[in-house]
Amino acid sequence: MNEELEKYFTIEELIQNFTLAELVTLTEDKSLQNWLESRFYNEQAILLNADHIAKYNDDELRLAICEVLEIDPLTLSDYDSRAIDRALEKRRKKSIYADNESDNEIIAETQQDLIKILADNKSDKIYLCGGEFQISLNKENITYIGRDNAVVNITSKQPINFDEKNIHLKNLKIFLQNINSDQITANDSSNLIFLNGNSIAINPKITQNDIYNLLQGRNKFESFDEFAERAENLSGVVIGEALLNENDFDIHNNIFEIKPRWRMNFSKLIKKFAENKFFSSIIAPNIAKSIYENQRKILIYADFATDGDEAIIKNIFLQIENQIEIFDGNSAVIKNIFPQSENRIEIFATDKPLAEVLAGLAISGSSGGRGYGINLINLVS
Repeated sequence: MNEELEKYFTIEELIQNFTLAELVTLTEDKSLQNWLESRFYNEQAILLNADHIAKYNDDELRLAICEVLEIDPLTLSDYDSRAIDRALEKRRKKSIYADNESDNEIIAETQQDLIKILADNKSDKIYLCGGEFQISLNKENITYIGRDNAVVNITSKQPINFDEKNIHLKNLKIFLQNINSDQITANDSSNLIFLNGNSIAINPKITQNDIYNLLQGRNKFESFDEFAERAENLSGVVIGEALLNENDFDIHNNIFEIKPRWRMNFSKLIKKFAENKFFSSIIAPNIAKSIYENQRKILIYADFATDGDEAIIKNIFLQIENQIEIFDGNSAVIKNIFPQSENRIEIFATDKPLAEVLAGLAISGSSGGRGYGINLINLVS
């Protein structure tokens, strides 16, 4: 049984400590079913047993989950409904992958899957599906093939020759840190998109030392105005990154939910700015599609201001790359993906999902986001 589930003894506790989407996911390995049986919720466990689930379509599974949790499906918020839809979609894809898996073609959906596969030496061909992965350079003679826009992170301070290790990469996005694409030899690989994760700021003149000094706060020899000016000049600094998921795009509201992974050196500032917040950008569907298909893993930038002696995060945003580097065998091709010069997309930090905020504004007739701490201007369209 899932270790987190073991802490709880009633359905009410589950509802308080898990999202509905998480509980849908817990049906995949029967963790939720086993928990129901162990807590003597026998009738509920029957609703989710293997024979029933195999026959359910998405709507029937959604209704069964709601019945087990004693929730009226008509009372679900739009946010919860979309989250469940995303979990069901992921569940369905996993089932399709499992049906297509053969003895010598193994599928990994998560890093945990990949670690187990490599430890068991099961295959020389591994399909990396939909997720984000770190591959082992010590495991040689393997072909990694991407599906559903999979991303591979490569962090190295030394050049890498995949050909020497007989490692082949196909149809993948490669997110590079501490290494550049010209330091990678992969002549037997194809259809790779290199993403640059090395940037520290949009302005190349900004140094790590500049950022460190800002994080230390106002020094005793500068005025508050001088400190504020110093913070303002350090605009567009990388404070994290995000992996975009297609199911996080709400086409009805043109909202892309952003799930940041913050860089540790900004933890103090981020705690003040980001604690208990939801993050989203408003993006036109054609641009959202292009970002997802051509980049997917993107850097998050911040502008700074000051509060007394301390620096604070003023706002955060995405910076779209106008060009990407596509590697295919022996050559790299630069592809233009955004002709417009404006490539900044604001990220809104809200106390609840942005779709709910906008719905509240529409109902109340408010404008400009007053009362929600957002300002809906300068949006990419």
